[in-house]
Amino acid sequence: MRKKPVVIAVLLTIFLGYGAGFVKDRSPIEDLILDGENPIRLGEEYVRSKVNEGFAPTDPVLYLTDTRSSPGWSRTLCNFEKYAGFFGTVFGLCTTPFFYIEHGEEIDIAHDEAPFVVDGVLSADWQTRLAKSMVFKNFAGDNFGYVVTAVFLPQMESELKQAELAVKIAQMGKGISWYEILNLDVRSLWYGVSATGWVVGRYLIHVMLMASTMLLAIGGVGIVLMLGFRSTFGSWRLAGIAVLHIWAALICQTGAMALFGVQRSVFTLVAQMIPFLIGTSAMPEVFEKRGKATTPYLWAGGLTIASALMYVLPYLGFEVTHIHEFSYAVILGTFFMTFLSLYSFPCFLRKSDIPQNTEGSRINLVSNWLNKKLIASARWFSEGSKTYALIVGVLLLYISTAWMVAVGEIKTATDSKVYIKNTSVAKGLDRLDRPGGMGQSLVEMLIECDGGRSIVDPTCAKELIVWHHAVEEKFATEHQELRAIFSIVKMFEEIAIGTEEDPGILAHMPKSTEEINLVWPAMKSRLAQLDRPGKPTYQSQLWCGRNDDCFRVIFGISIVTDAELRQTITALQEFNAKNFPHLRTTFYGKNALYSQLGPYVTEGKVKNSFTSVAAVGITSFIFLAAIQRRRARKISPLTGGLVAVVPFLFAPSVFLFVLWIGKSPLDVVAATVSSFAIAAAGDFMVLLLFAFVENIKKNPNLNLYGVLLPTLEQEGPLRTRDMILNIGAFSVFALCVLFEPVQMLGISMMLITFLCLVGTLVFSMAILMRILRPAEQPHADSPTAVVAARNDLR
Repeated sequence: MRKKPVVIAVLLTIFLGYGAGFVKDRSPIEDLILDGENPIRLGEEYVRSKVNEGFAPTDPVLYLTDTRSSPGWSRTLCNFEKYAGFFGTVFGLCTTPFFYIEHGEEIDIAHDEAPFVVDGVLSADWQTRLAKSMVFKNFAGDNFGYVVTAVFLPQMESELKQAELAVKIAQMGKGISWYEILNLDVRSLWYGVSATGWVVGRYLIHVMLMASTMLLAIGGVGIVLMLGFRSTFGSWRLAGIAVLHIWAALICQTGAMALFGVQRSVFTLVAQMIPFLIGTSAMPEVFEKRGKATTPYLWAGGLTIASALMYVLPYLGFEVTHIHEFSYAVILGTFFMTFLSLYSFPCFLRKSDIPQNTEGSRINLVSNWLNKKLIASARWFSEGSKTYALIVGVLLLYISTAWMVAVGEIKTATDSKVYIKNTSVAKGLDRLDRPGGMGQSLVEMLIECDGGRSIVDPTCAKELIVWHHAVEEKFATEHQELRAIFSIVKMFEEIAIGTEEDPGILAHMPKSTEEINLVWPAMKSRLAQLDRPGKPTYQSQLWCGRNDDCFRVIFGISIVTDAELRQTITALQEFNAKNFPHLRTTFYGKNALYSQLGPYVTEGKVKNSFTSVAAVGITSFIFLAAIQRRRARKISPLTGGLVAVVPFLFAPSVFLFVLWIGKSPLDVVAATVSSFAIAAAGDFMVLLLFAFVENIKKNPNLNLYGVLLPTLEQEGPLRTRDMILNIGAFSVFALCVLFEPVQMLGISMMLITFLCLVGTLVFSMAILMRILRPAEQPHADSPTAVVAARNDLR
């Protein structure tokens, strides 16, 4: 056994395996949009610039307390809010002053047992007050069947870190447990209290995907591929070595991601399937041909890398961070799996490892049978006008699906709640969505008066309050999904003006700075008393500190899809610009940013479909030109390049058509799955073309058509076997994972792999047969005719 490649592979795996421990996790929507002109992206940058003014807002984590779960719910609520106050700033019924004036005395509910609770039940008087409150009515729903506590946690290096802290609060200081991983849910140890909202929801999605990755690595590779390799190699030893090589490639890919700053997320999960695709194809090929398969795999890997680079070139690829990181992860996975398959794995082959021993194995029997059916279909399509109908059909399918994506017929809108359905987080979001609730999506906005005016300026205060009422009046009727508006300005209005039944301090709209100063400084001071050192302050979350000239507004919205959320934000932007030109309104936040994703996926997918086709065709052209240089008999590189793009035109088009039939959205994950076709189809096609070119050299007396048929009979079973192994590995996702998005991902990967094989062995080969078939058949007694006839009978 040659030791040098193995030693290099082992040292590389150990080094990068250590680095894999430092790879950072990324939230599904963190730092999502790369487009510097996107208004929400610009809003994010503008809000970050306010840090020097003491404004550092974080997304509130929501906790829902079921008031019907226990007679002593109020004590649990107050204890929970006190406990959460050690980690962040709490806005809830037990910890925030209610600022009502009754009989000249301020009523404060910041006590262990709130005075508005009698025998564990919210008193009728306080229910009435809450229902009329501009602010606190949003924190109770289901006819006071639950109350909501909002916790603002400190800013951390990532949203996932904040979410982990949020889960610890729910679990009384404990971290993520096997309960979350195995049960795909977040558990709360506070009786009747559950964590909800999208900060925790996105964390739950991340946990589910990481668990799915572990399942794929263990079940897909360790069990399914072990059995598949055993059937292919006829040796448990070689099957185990092959599995270890795929694991090593995954480790190296993850470690290199950390080295190059690529973060681990839901989208790089798809890229981590690249070692499966390459390994299940390359190592059996090396086994069959005893180390002579190096050249085609280098070209196949180069095609995959070239296509992945097309996704990150400026103005040609997606302007989405995760697609770029997906492309980098594809490149890294392709490199390491190709290296390990072609240089390390052959070192373990012995003379006693004979490929012929596996001819009767079940996987090879199935491969041979399926290959005969596919080649028969290819020959049928190559006859008469069927080939022209095939070409027109594939082109029409490709153009049609590209058009459907471009015009939005294939939806990009997603109902993110589907990803976490049947979990406690989703159930909490459902309750927030009911009439009178807060709404599942919290969209944030920074609002300022022009000229740097602060709220103590009467004209600014009046304009802000009028704006609040105007938005509520318009969007409560025209946009039913807009449920609530909360901001410090609204609290100020409630304290200052009050209601007809319960007048506030001023009992009218403030007319002077002196009147405003009766309320504003006192309220700020009272809130500041509740702040804890080292934790977010009410000021840092709700208004800019120095001159009180900018304020945070949180919209509670009931939204089904991100497209609806995008439409609502657009309507609000237009309303503000038209009716309140003296107010500067800046939308920002992760929910608002995620709603912008749809157009980038739609436009980016159409652009990249064309650039990817070009990449596949050009790479195939260069490949054929390079390996056939100085050869008298050869296939035209232009012909080969054009034929090579057919599987990529066909497979993603059918995949998108299936999405349209099933009314499934084209989200970022689906976009990366369709791009997986480049690697699969390119792999199949390059290997076939390489074998064809080699057989041309070996059979100088046969015409090209006569060489093509035995090549397909020789190479086709290997390609169908690759497809079967990959489908077997991806079936782990479809059959063994409870998380529905991962189930759909597994089904999608199985479908796209099968479509790539059909596109290669049937459609591409049918067109190539038609092109290469001699215009005039040779004389029946000629040696060429005899050999061709013999080949036809095989």
